[in-house]
Amino acid sequence: MAPRKANGEGSIYQRKSDNRFVYQFTTPEGRKSVTGKTRKEVIEKKKLFDEQQREQALFKARMGLDNPAAASISLTQWVADWIELYKKPPMVKITTYSTYLFLLGAHIKPFLEIHRSFRLAMPTYKPSTITKPLRAVLTA
Repeated sequence: MAPRKANGEGSIYQRKSDNRFVYQFTTPEGRKSVTGKTRKEVIEKKKLFDEQQREQALFKARMGLDNPAAASISLTQWVADWIELYKKPPMVKITTYSTYLFLLGAHIKPFLEIHRSFRLAMPTYKPSTITKPLRAVLTA
């Protein structure tokens, strides 16, 4: 008899309908699954998912999102880090990623350098506290 799997390890099986392999596993957000043509491919996709989860945890720790009292970064830095973490290949196409970087450098950074007063302070973050000053700057 095979040894019992650990929590979150998941299971790999082959669907009969299309002969694709499915890797199902549990995360804190709920059940997730990845599919692929081969068993090796779904294992690689699961490793990529785990790596992205670790990067997101490091990002949250660096930004102070797990400790809101410690967070106070510039909006420009937050946008750059967000693009680097969430919009980097293979999550989006390389051309999309390069477009995001171009737009960040050509439009967003220059705009935010003119208006340096934008800072993200997590304890006071509410949608209205960001949108009201932003509307005032955009209409000025």
